[in-house]
Amino acid sequence: MTATMRDEDRAVGLVWQEAILGPAAHVLIVGVSSYVSKGVPYVGSPARSARALTEWFVGEGRAGFHNPMTPLGSLAILLSEAEDGAESEVLGAPVPRATFDKLKDAVKAWRRRAEAGESAEDNLLIFFVVSHGESFGRRTAFLLEDYDTDGDNNRVGMSEVEQFVEAISALTPRAQLLVFDCCRLVTGRSIGHDQDFGTPLLAVAPRSDARQPMVLRSTALGHAAYGEDDGLTIFTEALLEAARGLAATRADNWVVDSFSLAKTVARLVGLRRKDGEALQRPGSALSVSFPITAVEPAETTTAFITLGSDHEFASVKFEERNAVGDLIRTIPGGAEGKEFLRLTFADTVARQINALDASDSLIARVQLTPHPPVIFQELPDRMSIARAARTRGVGPVRRGPADLIRVGGDLIGSRVEIVISVMQPHAGPLANGAVATLVADRTAASVEGPIVAILPTDGRETTITLFAGDYTLVVTSSSGDVHTRRFTAEPDTETRIHLELPASTSELMAHALSAGAVAADATEDARGPPVAIETEKKRRAEALAARAWIVSRTVAASSVVIQSIAGVELAAALGSPEDPLADDWITPAGGDDVPRVSVLCDLHAGPANLRHGILTIDDRRTRPFRRNAAKAEDRPFWLAAAGPDWREVAWCPTMGRAGQWMVAANNEVDPWRVEFIIDARPASGRSHVAAVVQSRRWTALLAFLARRDFVNGGAIVTAMLADGSLLEAIEGKFDNPLAAIAGALVAIGAGRLDEAKVPLQWLENLANWFPNIPDGPVLLARERRRRGKATDPEYSRALLLEAAQRGVPGFSLALDWLSEELALHAAHPDCAEPAKRFRRLALMADPTRTFTVLRVG
Repeated sequence: MTATMRDEDRAVGLVWQEAILGPAAHVLIVGVSSYVSKGVPYVGSPARSARALTEWFVGEGRAGFHNPMTPLGSLAILLSEAEDGAESEVLGAPVPRATFDKLKDAVKAWRRRAEAGESAEDNLLIFFVVSHGESFGRRTAFLLEDYDTDGDNNRVGMSEVEQFVEAISALTPRAQLLVFDCCRLVTGRSIGHDQDFGTPLLAVAPRSDARQPMVLRSTALGHAAYGEDDGLTIFTEALLEAARGLAATRADNWVVDSFSLAKTVARLVGLRRKDGEALQRPGSALSVSFPITAVEPAETTTAFITLGSDHEFASVKFEERNAVGDLIRTIPGGAEGKEFLRLTFADTVARQINALDASDSLIARVQLTPHPPVIFQELPDRMSIARAARTRGVGPVRRGPADLIRVGGDLIGSRVEIVISVMQPHAGPLANGAVATLVADRTAASVEGPIVAILPTDGRETTITLFAGDYTLVVTSSSGDVHTRRFTAEPDTETRIHLELPASTSELMAHALSAGAVAADATEDARGPPVAIETEKKRRAEALAARAWIVSRTVAASSVVIQSIAGVELAAALGSPEDPLADDWITPAGGDDVPRVSVLCDLHAGPANLRHGILTIDDRRTRPFRRNAAKAEDRPFWLAAAGPDWREVAWCPTMGRAGQWMVAANNEVDPWRVEFIIDARPASGRSHVAAVVQSRRWTALLAFLARRDFVNGGAIVTAMLADGSLLEAIEGKFDNPLAAIAGALVAIGAGRLDEAKVPLQWLENLANWFPNIPDGPVLLARERRRRGKATDPEYSRALLLEAAQRGVPGFSLALDWLSEELALHAAHPDCAEPAKRFRRLALMADPTRTFTVLRVG
């Protein structure tokens, strides 16, 4: 491998190139610390981060990038580092500064290298940018050196992340890793929803078999990304630590893949907290997993110890003791100015870690058995493990109330029993509220691949029969909590594991917490009112404006529901418009022949605290989502809601009276109840409104769908496909097409329908039998293309246009897919206008909500 010094190479940032016979990795790195505009401050960490990542890629042996399947074929870097505008040197020669035109040339050259040769499909494509960034709606743009340098163009020097990802997905290589380490704070610029947020670096015609890049973002929408004063950005530091080995395990042969990289980076970044709150919350859009790099087997264990939000880290001290309780060392909590403790263990001898408060009273204690490469441990410990001699015979796996899914080889060897229970206090009991994944170490060599169990969250026990050996257990709950524990299953013993999930601090938010609509630390009811509400006069004027906006849609002021949260009035009403963005929700739909919504359904203001309120719905229709229901009165309801400075419309997934009598697989009644959560102060970038479904069987799947977690949601769907409950949701006793759509969305996203040999006819029935649901034709078109069956473009267009004619999809993922599928046909005259319309709608929607919420003002 050699650095290149040719002028033509350096002009496009190419610093390293190697002739590889076969697939190769092609990398483009962009770091922007210095800007021409005086309105953008100089920050040194982006340039340092770009350099550090470059050094890792060209590093020798397994200390750097090491991928025998796709060795490094080329690396290019653009760097705006020096404040005086001078070019920086990388590997002995200058490289271009990161202006828009220079990066556009570099992207073209990078694409040519990545798509050259017979092995282009098997190449690995990697793009990394670290810079300032801005967001608008749900879109983000990264800022280049010449940002804000043209008074006649307020989008110069910036490029939209989402458009760039879409363009890259049309390139030849199947494995694509795109990393964006930049702020996503709301822009102050005036941008239209139908305008590009910046200037495209690459515009490529979409392909029918578009790739699905793995996209990593350093922070959440609307939030900042941070860096060390004299170091790297927090995200890049975590990325490098993960790539250097913390994301690898013995079970995966010390290979870091795209999934483990994203998961470990999120855990590492999440350690950085201030006043108990995470500084950054990285996000990722998952693709099919692919290997990134291989590392040397770890000899040491790095342990990260954190405290629950009830304790101030700086005032706590920690003790490390040996297994019999002898003190090894005492460590002050605030020694490094961080809210986590980092320990390194050179052996695998069990330790005891104690946390003590300022008066030396014990806060929490945990027994740790080091296991390379990494342990994340929160105190107090929510997961307890106890062992006892087995007194009963061991037969086949007892599934109990959960389904057990095995992936891998046949079971042989010395058996043990693992008894797992999960409890979430105050929340409604969920039949499948958590997914447990057990990965065996080489000591349990007869177990190949992970074992996945679907667990209830009401404390009931699930027994799994395994083989003696070391295991890593990961439990992911519907509320978004992830708990990991390493343990040893010893011969002739029963290992009992109990996990207590965080409880809602506000009882009225318990269902919303288990549904993933709010976080445990966002359910506090003791916070003060928003500081933006300054005077009673202003408050009253804003309340009247919100009410007037609602009345303008629903005509009857008497149908408007007013709810007060922390002294602020919010207004809401239901309607059944053909177009939820229309100003009049009544007249265009069907005139006087359509019953008023107030005749069909009641909306009530439920309880509220200082942040959240609940709206309940009484839908008096018998079964609006029955087969062939095509009357105007059977159209889905939409909620219009407004506050002092926001306007939103949200799809209402009510099932009418039939929802009260839904049954579960065991023939027990499992009602499908719908309520709306109103958050007066949502996290930046998120909607104020969220529809929540209460159902023992379906709530968890809907929660995983909201997070677009196709790994754990896919595990639940696999179990439902195995017991037939998903297919029967439209063909049997369950008769719940909305649940079927939710399951199909996850199954398609996870690739499980094809694996389970579910015929396309099932999706055709879902599309054809329920003409008032736009989502069905979208799912059919998506799965046909995914299976390579979309050979008739006319039929694909017909499905998408049928969906568009029915209205806005009720599920946010279906809306995204409709926008993406229509974009593939945007050149056709029949699809040009719908493609533009649904792209705009998708950009207005909150992708973190299960059901569609459009932010209209």
